[in-house]
Amino acid sequence: MQNNIVYNLSMMGPYILTVVVFMIAFAMVSLLLIRNIRWKSGLIKVYGLFIGMKSVKQFALAAILLRLLFIWYLAFYNELDLVHIIYGAIITILIHLLLADLSILPFDLICMVLMFAELYIGKILGLYIKNTKTDILLIAGYIAISVCVLVTSVYCMTEHIISLVNVRKSKKLGANLTKRLYFILAGLFVAAVPYIYINQIDIYQTDQEVYQYTAAGKTTYPAKSRISKTEDIGIIEQDKELIALDKTPLYFTEDDALMLTSVYSIIQPNLALTNRVGINSIIYLDDDGTYYVDNSQAKVRVSDFFLFDGKDTYIFFEPTEISWDENAIEISPFSYVTVKSNRSIEFFDRASESYRVIETGVSYVYAKLGKGSSINMSSDILIRSNGQEQFLFLQPNLLEDLK
Repeated sequence: MQNNIVYNLSMMGPYILTVVVFMIAFAMVSLLLIRNIRWKSGLIKVYGLFIGMKSVKQFALAAILLRLLFIWYLAFYNELDLVHIIYGAIITILIHLLLADLSILPFDLICMVLMFAELYIGKILGLYIKNTKTDILLIAGYIAISVCVLVTSVYCMTEHIISLVNVRKSKKLGANLTKRLYFILAGLFVAAVPYIYINQIDIYQTDQEVYQYTAAGKTTYPAKSRISKTEDIGIIEQDKELIALDKTPLYFTEDDALMLTSVYSIIQPNLALTNRVGINSIIYLDDDGTYYVDNSQAKVRVSDFFLFDGKDTYIFFEPTEISWDENAIEISPFSYVTVKSNRSIEFFDRASESYRVIETGVSYVYAKLGKGSSINMSSDILIRSNGQEQFLFLQPNLLEDLK
């Protein structure tokens, strides 16, 4: 951790160079104006006020303006990492060492913490907007956060400049404190509302390592990963980014359990029931050998069932024989099979943790279930033990939730 911080600080060379170049340019322009311009313009007179500052205050002014540009850079490019926070803290400390004005120190420190909190919330909002469906509330919150950061940074700069030119009057101290208090409360409100909103989004935090297995291989996510859901897919936070999960199941490493990352229908042939199970629903096998579906509605006990995504993927929870022509394979519980255009099957076997692709040619692929039922997975037809056939529902979103 310490090595990473030192490395990140060493990357701030361009920032330090920017400060030096800015101050040199400021001094050169100041000397040029002093020699060649008569002080008639009101704007030039204001500039002349800054020229008359001591060198220490000119350094402080350069740092103040540089921090303003730095905060605006973070706001417009939606970036925030540990190195940015460290750099912001360093330049803020430098500003106050040069200003030596205790009357502004507490307010400025609170505003810096508030701005970085808002930048963090803005970054999360930006990631949700980028990776999930467009939500007007998310967009409104993102705009409000960005505006608040820009306004706060300008207000802090104004307070610093007032301190630099020593125009603050003691009789206005009470009014200034009241104004600052209202400003801080407004900033807290703007930050709190979006933060509370995004934390009310349906989020599941894993208590163990989880993984997905696809044709690209095994992708593992650490314990305490945060998984949220959109209308049609699960989203997981990884390395400060939001990643859309594949629509195949997300498996728990330590339990007989999986999480759904898209909407599936759950079919119980013997009960003639078909329902919907949503994103972030967990199907697990209890210690007593009973299956449960834990979703946002309830925890439901189920048996003799399978899942279907409405397209080409099936998930089985009992040993199942998959056959085509004269070929057959057997897969273990918690395994899934995807039938591709009647030409191939892709399947992940949970027991062996193996993923295979098998060319079947143009043929019908069947899954033989317990208690005599079977599925024509090429045509998405359930064949009951009595020979009765049922087309499987192709739009799980329209079904009623399992309760």
